[in-house]
Amino acid sequence: MRHNRKSPTLILISIALFLAFSYPLISIANKPAFLYGKPVLYLYVFIIWLTGILLLYLAADRSGRKNRDHE
Repeated sequence: MRHNRKSPTLILISIALFLAFSYPLISIANKPAFLYGKPVLYLYVFIIWLTGILLLYLAADRSGRKNRDHE
């Protein structure tokens, strides 16, 4: 039997990503500085984006396994 409930983990990760890309946190990284030859803002956005994809993948994969086990 499939459940139509949204995974709370996916919702929490989505909210955290929304907050990480909001103006106050992005303005912290928006400095005229470079790290490894790249602007800090670019690295911040890329790292948050990549981490978000990885966390969402792991959470979706885990919830998908739970649904397959209950079938």
